[in-house]
Formats: sequence, C-alpha cells, structure tokens
Amino acid sequence: YVEEEATRFTESTPRQKRRRLLLPQGVVGKLPYMSPETYRNAEPFDGFAIDMWTTGTTLFFLLSGAKYEQPFDPIFEAMTRDLAGLLPHWGIAYLSPQCIDMMQRLMTIDPRHRLTLEEALSHPWLRDVASPQHQEHPQAQQRQISDNSTSGWLVV
Repeated sequence: YVEEEATRFTESTPRQKRRRLLLPQGVVGKLPYMSPETYRNAEPFDGFAIDMWTTGTTLFFLLSGAKYEQPFDPIFEAMTRDLAGLLPHWGIAYLSPQCIDMMQRLMTIDPRHRLTLEEALSHPWLRDVASPQHQEHPQAQQRQISDNSTSGWLVV
C-alpha cells in the first residue's frame, strides 16, 4: 500500500486526512460493479472509495432495474454524467430527488469527490427515510415493508 495526504472536498470546507491507497493488482471484480479506478488499473486507489462506488451501482441497479455492461460503455457514460436527466428519459419518474442525488454522488467518477460512508449515512435520502417525520416527495412511491421484526414505509 501507499500512504498519501488526501483532501476531501465537502460542501462547506475541504478537510485533510491520511489514507492508505492500495496498489493496482489487476482488473478484478464484476464489470458492472467495478469502479472506474479499478477498471483503469493504473494508479493506487482508495479501497473505501471503491466500496462506495459499488454501493452506488447496486442501489442504481436495484431501484432502476437498469444496468450497464462495463465501465465507460454508453449507459455508464450517461449515468455518471446526468443521472437526473437519464432516469426520466427511461420513464423512471418514481425516484425522489434525494435518492437520485445520493446515487449520483456515490457514482462520481473521481473518487476524491465520491461520498464517503459517513457522508452517505448522513445523506438526506437515508436520514429522511429513517425519520418518523418524513415528508414524502409528490412523485415518490411508498412501499410498505413488514416482516416479523420491522414495519414501516420506504420512500424511493
């Protein structure tokens, strides 16, 4: 591994932290879930940022029912550039703006600008879904969740 001083840019201020970067070890993983930096296999990469990319693609696949075949194919390009414009073009109007924002920020090509785990957990989409005072977006669909241990509503 390599250590580097990394600057994360948040909406308010940049913050410094040390991080360990993994050395490229060949292209590994399933192409539809593979982060751009893994696919390129050229520079040391942040393993946590790769996990957040995969979280974003998994969320995208689950909520949209769509997927791309490999990094940098036409769907990938459209998805990473303008997800908010792409989804309505596909007839997907049931996702809230907060949901789309979270997916877009998880699937940011530059890993330095991708959401961290802490940022994702405090993102309005997750925070609002967990809130009992949640106000529904007019186009959002509610799906009731119930099993033996939990019950509630999920707004996507």
